[in-house]
Amino acid sequence: MGKWIVGIYAIGLSVSCAYAEDANIIQNGDHENGKAGWGFKGIGKLVDNPKGGKRAKIEETEKPSIKPEIIKEKYAITTIPPAPAGQDNNKSIDGALKRMSKTVDNLNIVSNGKTPYKIYSSKADFPIEFHAAEEMAKYLKEISDVDFTYFAYRENPASAPLLIIGRNNQLIDELVPGIEYDKLGDDGFIIRNSGPHLIIAGNKPRGTLYGVYYFLDRILGVRWLSPHFTKIPNSAEISIQPINETHIPRFDHRQIFADDTSDERYRAHNLLNGKTHHWTSYKSPAGINSWICLGLDGGHNVQKIVSKEKYSRSHPEYFTGGQLAFMNEEVREVAAQALIEMLKRTDYKNNYYKIGQMDHGWAPDAKCKAFIDAHGGAWSAPILDFVKDVGSRVRKELPGAKFAQSAYQWSFQPPENMTIPDWMMICVAPIKSNYTYPLQAPENDPIKSDIEGWAKLTTKITIWDYLTNFGSYIQPHPNLYQLGDSVKWLATIPQMKGYFGQSSYNGNYAEFAELRTWVLARLFWNPSLETKALIEEFLQGYYGDAGPFIGEYIDMMQQEVVSTKSKLQTRTPVAQPYLCFKNMNRAEHLMDKAENAVINNPVFRRHVQKVRIGIDYVTLLRRAVFAEEAKKAGID
Repeated sequence: MGKWIVGIYAIGLSVSCAYAEDANIIQNGDHENGKAGWGFKGIGKLVDNPKGGKRAKIEETEKPSIKPEIIKEKYAITTIPPAPAGQDNNKSIDGALKRMSKTVDNLNIVSNGKTPYKIYSSKADFPIEFHAAEEMAKYLKEISDVDFTYFAYRENPASAPLLIIGRNNQLIDELVPGIEYDKLGDDGFIIRNSGPHLIIAGNKPRGTLYGVYYFLDRILGVRWLSPHFTKIPNSAEISIQPINETHIPRFDHRQIFADDTSDERYRAHNLLNGKTHHWTSYKSPAGINSWICLGLDGGHNVQKIVSKEKYSRSHPEYFTGGQLAFMNEEVREVAAQALIEMLKRTDYKNNYYKIGQMDHGWAPDAKCKAFIDAHGGAWSAPILDFVKDVGSRVRKELPGAKFAQSAYQWSFQPPENMTIPDWMMICVAPIKSNYTYPLQAPENDPIKSDIEGWAKLTTKITIWDYLTNFGSYIQPHPNLYQLGDSVKWLATIPQMKGYFGQSSYNGNYAEFAELRTWVLARLFWNPSLETKALIEEFLQGYYGDAGPFIGEYIDMMQQEVVSTKSKLQTRTPVAQPYLCFKNMNRAEHLMDKAENAVINNPVFRRHVQKVRIGIDYVTLLRRAVFAEEAKKAGID
């Protein structure tokens, strides 16, 4: 059992390297059903490298620190000369449109290591679209070793097929007329061809950026699996079939609050748009600086809005039972005036201000208790009435202000006979769930019932879910399949607009943090994808030949947490039955096989060792019990 300790020390070593390996990873697949591969049915394929077989390039990098404007210098960006004096620029446009009407069988973006394509997009006044074009050029070069030139929309189109990025240019309305941009929302986009030309455009610049990342990822096969590990196919041929796709995310707000995956470029690459809490203090690069804040301020703040430090001595009646006197008229006016001053300094029209109870219990005062009794015994009633009233007062001064309220712990149950205005959002936080099962499982019926109850009262709900064991981020927490099932169910609730997953927000090396983030990010856009297929794709890319053994370990732990009737909570003790000697012994042998499968690959081996930390951790904490069981089993 001493071998289990090795992983803890090995994982702490600094590993800085790049790895490239010939691999048969280019295969037919289906990017809408979570299957591996980057030659896609009905859309396109990347063919064999004439220099010898199919190649995959795998690179491990530090967190990106190069600003977009510096990146621009790293590859050829040229400007097409303007039309000669006296020439009507519209004639050049007309000529381009005639070329664009040509029907094609394939778009041969790269052939024999060369490209006829030029990138055509917005000028630098649109930094996010400009960055999207840069990213397209960068990763096409990474895939094909071919430079792609770029020019801005004010110049004449080249006499060549184009990769047109964004709606802020002079060609797109003629090429693909009738796009209903408003229906795309902030993040949706279209990917279409017009003859040999490829168009990627969103309603908003962020949508265009996501369209480029979707194309590079789902269609061409670039996989941003972690902030430090990107898998890039490599081929001298890139050919896609005619395409006409529209993609709109199922969840408007998408955030996984995990330190291991907090890198902004990584989150943008995986089409996650949330930025809250201490992340808002970090300056974003201009090219990706377009984030959604689920709730300005972030949380347990009623005694910050009505300052306990300021009023506790002069007005002790404002504070009752550990919270506020929510039905007190003076408290409401103080709160409204405080919020007006706070919100004046924020982008309040584009973000919700979240009002939440303090993170502890409550002993309601008489007025609150009477209001609770009048609304079905739901303790959420007084705070909901408080937020509605205070929000209405603020909106008289600041029209357009929006508010979110937490439904959490004692306020999770929805009230009866109350309504919620359309400028409010309810943030349901099912912290009392049994995470051994999905949220909609019979074992979580009260949770499911309350979420559905809130959906009857409002048009806007965001889930604040809990993805890890907050008692120990490295402890095995087998909830991967349950999370997928929960997201699929939440997606069936029309009022469910966002997903915030609280994970290892203040610590690194959390168990499967990258895997959870990557799988959930895909399900947020398309909940119909198969969770197991997504997991298997990640394991293949992130662990290489060790992937099957990691998958066997995941499946074993998923089965055991159910069969042993263990209960996964936000703080699951290490003595839970699924973390028994038998299972940890089986896990040890699977990790041995996984490490041996990648023994000569330091990158994949390091990824395996990170998984092994959790097994080592359990063994160390339960060493006395395990030693006795090992002795009984005749294991030395």
